[in-house]
Amino acid sequence: MKDSDPEIRRLVAEKGHKLDVLMNDKDARVREAVALRGHKLESFKNDESSAVRKVAARRGVNLETYVNDEDKDVRAEVAKHGYGLDKLEDDPEDRVRQEVVKQGHNYEKMINDSNWAVRAEIARNGYGLDKLVNDKSKQVREEIERIESQRNRQKRIDEGKDV
Repeated sequence: MKDSDPEIRRLVAEKGHKLDVLMNDKDARVREAVALRGHKLESFKNDESSAVRKVAARRGVNLETYVNDEDKDVRAEVAKHGYGLDKLEDDPEDRVRQEVVKQGHNYEKMINDSNWAVRAEIARNGYGLDKLVNDKSKQVREEIERIESQRNRQKRIDEGKDV
């Protein structure tokens, strides 16, 4: 495409035109627009833009490569697909491990995670509440209180006492 303005090229890609040409554009936002159209996602396997790789991972493409991606957001997308969870459970990024837990993976190990958000996610799924009730993190304890409050309210409703 001949237009020198990357914004124009991005808009053309968003409309679904000239995708074969624009998928090789020098501007990452243009390539991202092509990827968002789902066009030849396998071709973006090694794209320099993490935003482009994230789109492909979100669509479940190239997961075997992206499980090792340098970008935490790309790896988090991989975890959302339930792929590579054994590897990603040890990821250095809290956000990736939180996605691993959201998939219901290895609560027994992850309940001891250093990040409170990972442990709170485990609590949200009803696992290990007896252990997490005394968690060092106020946020985890508050999550358990919220869960218990909901359970007690539902119990009262079920018994016909809170109608």
